[in-house]
Amino acid sequence: PAVPKNAAYPQPASRSGEIVAVIAEDADLLPYGVPQLLTKMNGNGHGKLIVLAQFFAAAPQDPGHFDLEGWTQDMLVLFCCLLGCDYVDKIKGVRVNDLRDLVDRHRGDLDAVVAELPSLPYRQGDIPADYRDQLHRAMTTFRCQTVVKRDRFSWRAAPLAPLPDAAIEAFGPSPDFLGAPPNRVVATGIATGILDAETRRVVSTRRVVSTRRVVST
Repeated sequence: PAVPKNAAYPQPASRSGEIVAVIAEDADLLPYGVPQLLTKMNGNGHGKLIVLAQFFAAAPQDPGHFDLEGWTQDMLVLFCCLLGCDYVDKIKGVRVNDLRDLVDRHRGDLDAVVAELPSLPYRQGDIPADYRDQLHRAMTTFRCQTVVKRDRFSWRAAPLAPLPDAAIEAFGPSPDFLGAPPNRVVATGIATGILDAETRRVVSTRRVVSTRRVVST
């Protein structure tokens, strides 16, 4: 089936053709807008292919799967954040189905979703006063995380997508939580597998000359 016109797909990286598919152990990259994900691969090279557009194009055949027909990428990102992720915690006790229905009912409107959270059943404890800002930061991270991209002649650090006006108004033009962009030399080392992205330590001994150049910078 065709992808709905209101579905925010593909995302920036897939729109430009930089990313067609990714192989990963879990589905964490789907909120970033990866168009296709090959996961759960076995020793024979067989795995499960997840096509992001299919989430939004039709109701699932398996009754155990969530119905996301007609959703946008932003709605999926908000849903994932409400479920809890590396960037924001889930509200304890709240049922997954209730969160899904909440996002669907308000079409991903952040303010409307947060306003209704206190009325959800089975909630345990108080909702943090800054929970809306926590969700906004998490969603902005999924949309605009600092990544290493290929230029015509080299690699450079850049946001996955430009910051929306609402994020700039809330967090400024260069939020720290998106990650400090490395210079081009370090970015090249990370992209080519010479440097660890977090520690900046050498993890590969290939291309020794380039490695020394990266480390000394």
